[in-house]
Amino acid sequence: MMTTQSLNLTSNVSRMQPATSATSASMSNLPPVPGKIPGVSFNLGGNDVVLAPLNLKQVEELEPVIAEFSAATDMKSVAALGRKLITASLSRNYPDITEDDVMNILDLGQLKAAISAVMGVSGYKTGETKA
Repeated sequence: MMTTQSLNLTSNVSRMQPATSATSASMSNLPPVPGKIPGVSFNLGGNDVVLAPLNLKQVEELEPVIAEFSAATDMKSVAALGRKLITASLSRNYPDITEDDVMNILDLGQLKAAISAVMGVSGYKTGETKA
């Protein structure tokens, strides 16, 4: 039996697909910006998307979020911080995406990889030790 929640999830997932033809363009509410910003290809909820690097404004606005990652010890905090970063990254190519959309398509198994992809493509180095 399909619930209202699963219908909303399906609706949100279908909106994530970049427009690649006249047919999909009319079905998608989140087509990428013309001249898509290069980044890391990533599959979210069965949809191939591009995680773009954070722009300077986003880095400035998200600096407190980025700093909190080192102190986050519980999954709820990591998920909350991660969805902000992932939404910001996706918003560069999919300007209408919301944090709610990201919460509905991103699963726990993808969270760490998606955060690492956003941070890496944005120029942050993780896991490095100082010499």
